[in-house]
Amino acid sequence: MSLVDIVMCTLLSPYKAHEEVLGLKIIDPEIVPGVYGWINAINETRVVKDLSPPYEQILEILRAFRQMSLSPVLETYQS
Repeated sequence: MSLVDIVMCTLLSPYKAHEEVLGLKIIDPEIVPGVYGWINAINETRVVKDLSPPYEQILEILRAFRQMSLSPVLETYQS
């Protein structure tokens, strides 16, 4: 695994969780098939599987961050 693989993994490895929480497509396999295949191949390596937190935990964290970031906006509109 190269340095570029590690950087890409850090940035895009949990893309499926981001897509689920945000409700939008981050990596479209039809538009960027190379990146899509690359990230999925990295995610299937043993080291990434062993070191990544469980998917449900990632979802929980992302939902909490999303809620915190939306709270000030919602409070403004409710006032």
